[in-house]
Amino acid sequence: MPCTHPNWTSSPELQRLPLSCLSGPCLTISIFWLAWTSKASIHWVVPMISGLLFGFGYQVVFTSLMTYVTDAYKIYSASALAASVAIRSIAGALLPFGVRPLYNAVGDSWATSILGFVSLACIPIPAALMYFGPFIRRRSPFGQRLLLLDNESRSTTSRTSTEV
Repeated sequence: MPCTHPNWTSSPELQRLPLSCLSGPCLTISIFWLAWTSKASIHWVVPMISGLLFGFGYQVVFTSLMTYVTDAYKIYSASALAASVAIRSIAGALLPFGVRPLYNAVGDSWATSILGFVSLACIPIPAALMYFGPFIRRRSPFGQRLLLLDNESRSTTSRTSTEV
């Protein structure tokens, strides 16, 4: 595979991801916790406590991935964030149409567990971005433009510093 493992401490965008690697499992655990404790036979505070873990996991994952996009795409970050917001908004508008049929078909615990399984499948994404992110950005048109701009600014800076 043409990927080289980067030193994650050397690039600002990769420094954003370790926290999401840790908080992603918290998010998934909290969803399964809610799924299987939200029953009349279980005290109401038990599923409520899962909300604390969910809030922590969601906020840390969301914030770290948004700052990753901002640091990775530099001058194009507004466009990248706008695309992210558009996709999130479209999903937020369309997914509720499937929620009622899903919960009616499989029940509360299994429907929420399906969301937990989706979350479980997303856990490796931050680690994959840490490992493959530089390779992916080198192949993207925006990433190539950013590399050219960085190289031009470095050469301009080195010429200016040698002339002084």
